[in-house]
Amino acid sequence: MTKKINKYLCYLILFIPVIGSFKYSFKGECDIWFLFSHGRYVLTHGFPHVDFLSLHQGLHFVMQQWLSSVIFYVIYKYFGMFGLYIFVWIFTIIILFLIYKLCMLICNNMFISSVIAAVCLSLIELAFITCRPIIFSLVIFILLIYLMELYRKKPGKSIYFLILLSLLEVNLHASMWPILFILLLPYVVYYAYLFYRSNDRFIFKLLFIMLLMVLVGFINPYGIESMTYSLRSYGSSDINNTIWEMNGLNFTSTLYYVRFFSYLTFLVMLCTSYIFIQTKKKIEIYKLLLFYGTYFMALSNIRNIPLFLIVSLVFCSQYINYKAEYINDFNLKYKIAYILMFICTVGVIISSKNNYIMSDEYLGQRKVLEYMEKNVSKKEPIYTMNTNGGYYSYYGYKTYIDTRAEVFLKKNNHKKEIFHEFYLNMNGRIDYKKFLDKYKFNYLVVNVNEPLKGYLDSKLNTEYKVIYKSKRTLLYKKSN
Repeated sequence: MTKKINKYLCYLILFIPVIGSFKYSFKGECDIWFLFSHGRYVLTHGFPHVDFLSLHQGLHFVMQQWLSSVIFYVIYKYFGMFGLYIFVWIFTIIILFLIYKLCMLICNNMFISSVIAAVCLSLIELAFITCRPIIFSLVIFILLIYLMELYRKKPGKSIYFLILLSLLEVNLHASMWPILFILLLPYVVYYAYLFYRSNDRFIFKLLFIMLLMVLVGFINPYGIESMTYSLRSYGSSDINNTIWEMNGLNFTSTLYYVRFFSYLTFLVMLCTSYIFIQTKKKIEIYKLLLFYGTYFMALSNIRNIPLFLIVSLVFCSQYINYKAEYINDFNLKYKIAYILMFICTVGVIISSKNNYIMSDEYLGQRKVLEYMEKNVSKKEPIYTMNTNGGYYSYYGYKTYIDTRAEVFLKKNNHKKEIFHEFYLNMNGRIDYKKFLDKYKFNYLVVNVNEPLKGYLDSKLNTEYKVIYKSKRTLLYKKSN
């Protein structure tokens, strides 16, 4: 007798990799601390136009993630880190569910949709699903594709929700707002072709909706500055060489996770291209444009990989034919395939998560902070690396730099090129005595593996002495 498995049972299988990939330690997620500071400031003082966290005076500032920051801070204030964990977990499930719904819309295939959604989630969760605004952006991007596919299946007024997505994205994560229009471009080409072939006039409606999306983009505290934020913030070689997720794909990178994502993305591209070549079904031009367009975006910037994975794996699902309501003959080979997929994805996540999430206890920041709270005035400007600058600034200290890399570019702050100076400092290509004299630091929070420590431990340093030491962090004080 042929076995049958209900589609809802198949959907429950999606949650297995999620359960295996739970993590709680957000404290070492570097960006989380400046997001808390931003949210607290907006609720207390309103929208800033001058940077208020660093020791640098008068830097022009655009808080392009203000709504995300407020959401994260309110949850942290009232529910702590555990509340944030639950919130991110809920959004993980939402992303998973939306991928599933998109697969169902495209191919009406429960089992393959379930597997694809689980794989997508596991790959994305590995590095990109965390307490950052990207979780909101991924939901918005998936919804955009869903609305466009829904209109193709059944034209209706739901297409106007694209305008709402634009309004949300420009306030939640303005630097990613232009991607909405990049994802719509393949559909513009598709409907322009339909107008040429069969006089389908939806292209004019779509262009009108996109115009409205641009107009509502101005409804944010910073106007066009938020809308064009990405144009001024990306492409800097210093940032690309410092922040791994801003790198393009590189098969020979010294960072193993850059190599991992490079090979992974290339493999997915080859497999999907093979499916496209072998299939006897017609492939709409917009699907090819979305697929290879998002692959090109991933090639230039690792943070675009989730988009590529969603587009490629979702559109592949329609070329594998199974019944929608039940999976007939769920035999041993499918069970083994899923078990192997589950073991691999969960195993990689568990073994790799410490490469992305490091607690403040592990880095020793908490103990250093407790010492500083007792012995250091918050009026004192302090030196920090970018990875821990946001942590100390959240507690009231004026720090040299933090993980808001683009804030320290002259194109954004309208004053000076600070990030390049930091880049030289981090790579040991700066005169440390001149650098320290320039800022007149009395206190330095130094990681054990940064080049500045080499100078401080050498005979060239006669001014700074270690006054507190934790596992991986040292606190230096300038001698009188």
